Amino acid sequence: MKHIRITLVVLFALLLISKPITAQDQRTLDTKVADLLVQVPASDQQKLNEQMQSMLSLEEAGLQMIMDLVIPPGTGDDTKARVAIESLSRYLSQPGMDKESLQWEAMILKEIEKRHEPFVKSFFISQLNYFGSDASIESLSSYLTDPKLQDPVIRAIRDINPERAADLFADRLQSCEGRTQIALVNAIKNTGNSRHADAVAALAGTDSPELQRSVLACLAKLGNPDSQKLLSDAAKKVTYMPEPTNATGSLIVYAKTLSQQNERSLSVKICKNLIKKCTAPEQSHFKSAALITAASNESIEKSVTMLVNAMKDKNKPYRMTAIRYAAANNTPVDPWISALEASKNSEVKAEILSLFGMLQSEEAVSIVSSNMEDPDAGVRQQAVKALAQIKQCEAVPAIINYTVSYPAAPDNKTARAALLQTVGIDQLPLLTEALDGAPEGAKVVLIEVIAAKGDPGSFDILYSQITQTGAVRAASLKNLYLVADQGDLGNLMKLFDRLEDNGEIAHIETALVAAINRGSYKEVSTQALLLHAANTFTIEKYIGVLAKVGGKEALEAVYESYNTGDEDARKRAFTGLIKSDDIYAATPLFEICSQTTVAQEKDAAFKSYVRIVSSSTLPDDQKLLLLRKIESHANSPRNTGQLLRAMSGVKTFLSFVTLSAYLEQDELKTQAANALVSVVLPSNGKDNGMKGKLVKEKLIVARDIITGPDTEYLKIDIQNYMDKMPEEMGFVSMFNGTNLEGWQGLATDPVKKAELSEKKLQKLQEEANEKLKENWSVRDNSIVFNGDGSNLCSIKEYGSFEMIVDWRITKKGDSGIYLRGTPQVQIWDTARVDAGAQVGSGGLYNNQVHESKPLLVADNPIGDWNTFRIIMIDEKVTVYLNGQLVVDNMVMENYWDRSIPIYATGSIELQAHGTDLAFRDIYVKELDNDANSLTEAEKADGFVSLFNGKDLSNWAGNEHSYSVEEGTIVIRPDKSGGNLYTAEEYSDFIFRFEFKLTPGANNGLGIRTPIEGNAAYLGYELQILDNTAEVYAKLEPYQYHGSVYGIIPAKRGYLKPVGEWNSEEVYIKGDKIRITLNGTVIVDGDLKEASKNGTADGLDHPGLQRSSGHIGFLGHGSLLWFRNIRIKEL
Repeated sequence: MKHIRITLVVLFALLLISKPITAQDQRTLDTKVADLLVQVPASDQQKLNEQMQSMLSLEEAGLQMIMDLVIPPGTGDDTKARVAIESLSRYLSQPGMDKESLQWEAMILKEIEKRHEPFVKSFFISQLNYFGSDASIESLSSYLTDPKLQDPVIRAIRDINPERAADLFADRLQSCEGRTQIALVNAIKNTGNSRHADAVAALAGTDSPELQRSVLACLAKLGNPDSQKLLSDAAKKVTYMPEPTNATGSLIVYAKTLSQQNERSLSVKICKNLIKKCTAPEQSHFKSAALITAASNESIEKSVTMLVNAMKDKNKPYRMTAIRYAAANNTPVDPWISALEASKNSEVKAEILSLFGMLQSEEAVSIVSSNMEDPDAGVRQQAVKALAQIKQCEAVPAIINYTVSYPAAPDNKTARAALLQTVGIDQLPLLTEALDGAPEGAKVVLIEVIAAKGDPGSFDILYSQITQTGAVRAASLKNLYLVADQGDLGNLMKLFDRLEDNGEIAHIETALVAAINRGSYKEVSTQALLLHAANTFTIEKYIGVLAKVGGKEALEAVYESYNTGDEDARKRAFTGLIKSDDIYAATPLFEICSQTTVAQEKDAAFKSYVRIVSSSTLPDDQKLLLLRKIESHANSPRNTGQLLRAMSGVKTFLSFVTLSAYLEQDELKTQAANALVSVVLPSNGKDNGMKGKLVKEKLIVARDIITGPDTEYLKIDIQNYMDKMPEEMGFVSMFNGTNLEGWQGLATDPVKKAELSEKKLQKLQEEANEKLKENWSVRDNSIVFNGDGSNLCSIKEYGSFEMIVDWRITKKGDSGIYLRGTPQVQIWDTARVDAGAQVGSGGLYNNQVHESKPLLVADNPIGDWNTFRIIMIDEKVTVYLNGQLVVDNMVMENYWDRSIPIYATGSIELQAHGTDLAFRDIYVKELDNDANSLTEAEKADGFVSLFNGKDLSNWAGNEHSYSVEEGTIVIRPDKSGGNLYTAEEYSDFIFRFEFKLTPGANNGLGIRTPIEGNAAYLGYELQILDNTAEVYAKLEPYQYHGSVYGIIPAKRGYLKPVGEWNSEEVYIKGDKIRITLNGTVIVDGDLKEASKNGTADGLDHPGLQRSSGHIGFLGHGSLLWFRNIRIKEL
């Protein structure tokens, strides 16, 4: 459908015609308004500007329609209308929009007067903040005493004209009371207009603490010098203490305001009095604020004197206010040096030293250094911190001396922090030299700092200190991990072998793990450790290291210790495995879970296995296989619940299938339902939700089961998702889990099959069906082959499809999946090197020209299940094995006749190749890759395709907004709108196409139209519209889907639900037109006859005179899709 853009000629004509025509034009506003609101909010500034221009073009009648959509909260959704109105108000606040803003203001004021609901009135009042004039002030002033509206009214009046607002508020101040009086006082304060200080001051002394607080705050903010006595007396009256009227706080604000108005002397006077009067601890914040205000008003010299004098105060927070202010304002250092020298108070001295550090003052270095030997620990520690801040790395020698001189706590803590802050790699030799002869406490600090720098070159330094005793040895052992790398592995293993203390062993375990992980040769280092442990018969001692290092071989060694070690080794091995995060721990944990008879051990192994698998980076298909592998060992509802939660993060179709099976188990159905919903619904910001009939059925069941926080909101999300879900079959089960229904034996190959008579073929099929009973059976929800016999074939034949199937083979196994009766996607035991199986399964084995081998090996061990995801479109095949791409869109050759492509359709076959095998969970989804292809009947009838599914060949116009995606033409609103036309012109024809709508979608099909100009009038426009959208509820009959716009209305009720594909046919010959939607004729009329007494919309349609033109899709900013576009000329 189109936005009606009337030409100047038509506009002039409308001025001359009578009221009925005006009404007709008015009715077309419904469409314009609906089109506009569907696109709100705009995605960017350019779109917003375009929307606002469109909104202004609606003029008063259209704007009124949008305003009428604003309703009280809780009575419906008016979000789009509110956003549109707010956007226009902002837009009109720009310079150069005076005329438009005055018109909009008049409409807003009228709407405010008309509306009665306070929330709605408030919304419209708030619009005036952006562009209101004095007229708004006059109108709004009557609401100042309305308690429900006074706040938005005051804000609007204040924003429109602060000067006039202050006058108005002051004028009303004495004639009101209570809440209104307080609101007006606060409003005067926010205008900043001091002319009305007297009017506000007249209210001072009230018995209402709330009003008194507002009055004092207002006077403080206005800053009239005449208010000084009133504010000072109010603070004095409450003895400068915190209290409900906040008199003292207002006095401080007043002093700040005076300062801003250059009344500095009065400001300082007030502040000095406050500093003198505020002596109690609870007055500390007042005193500190007064100090800052006073200091900011004084000269540098006086300010420093004031701050230095503050250091004589007993209140530490007050002193620290002086320190922080001095640091922030970079005050001169000399007065502070003098103060430090004169002070006898160690706490004050430390505070001044902290200031020197904050200032990073070079002038203070000498006095700071001298204080590093002060008898008071607090003073010298602060001196060390200050020197570190001032000199950085240059301070290292002095800090080392301090470290050696004061090795005990708490000085060693200060030394450690200062060295960590200042020492660089270049200074490490200084610390190493200091180790010799240093006291024990100092050595510990030096060792810790050396290690913290993480330089591998420091390993030998720490290693040499292990020969020491006590704290030095302990510090060296504890910190080796910070500097050890793979080159230190030998020394670490020798040390580890001779350690006996459990604490020391733990430290070197950590160092060994760090060394192995630090570098490019982790596997080589792990091998070296394993070899060393084997040669020294100390494998059990290395269990902790191996478990933390991880990797296949290391964890296999840990598992071996679990199986063969003594009780202590078993416990440590088990602990290492259950604490591991390595995916290679999953296999041993599964084996433990399968074999152990200790319930607690089994439970711990199960939980760790599930945790490791679910948090791994494995593909989702592989995660699910591993989770299902341990499913039978979930020996409690709690364990099964953990398994279901893990599956909730695995977004695969077979995860959905697995979870669906739990929906009927009372103890587990709630957890299963929540997990299933998580798997099915799309992730945030992603288009990965699942679709299909089976998915929808199970989602309905889950929706009615789910519980937990925000359940009702989640149910709404589920319903919304299902409402938009296209009605497609999706994946369908090929195997019911109980018998071989839908399958049959292999009668013969396709070539011979084509040569046989129907009778002979039927006989062969009956024999094959009888034979398969000997070889194929169903066991444990799986199709099982016993190793003898022929292929199992689907009775149904398939063209293009996507298939999911799990398979499992035995040792030396060999099988495959035949596609369209043609071999094969290969399955085999990768150990069969003699047959070339080392390349892995999944390849197109019988290809000769195109690649036959898979891209990589992704097989699971023999005896474990594997998952194939096979996508076949036309002759090309893509295969995923256990979530990894192994065949990428490769041509599958016709094994039976290599001179022609593979057959268009055929059965899916499970290959029998002489070994035992099993298949389960076989699902197929048929793909409509022929959506843009002509049927044989259409070809015979003379139809031609206008869209090849790949590009916009045969089309012209706006190729930027329209693009080809997955075999469809899609128009995206973020690329603007515009029209796309056929390159050729057509006269009489049958035009067929399919389209899919989104909620509120609006487009049109132009026929017999020129490329330039308005297709709805210069040609014909056939509506393409979501009739169900609320914004289109008031359209005229000739504006709904299928109508010949403005001429012939269409029948309604035959569109499919939004999100599903619709098919439409347009027949036009001469003036006769017939439109068929989804098999139902919705328009059958004569264009000339329908317009002989004037068109339905009362407008001129010069296109009625055209007999040929282009066909086009007419965009109006909505997202929708088109496909299968074909035409037959008549």
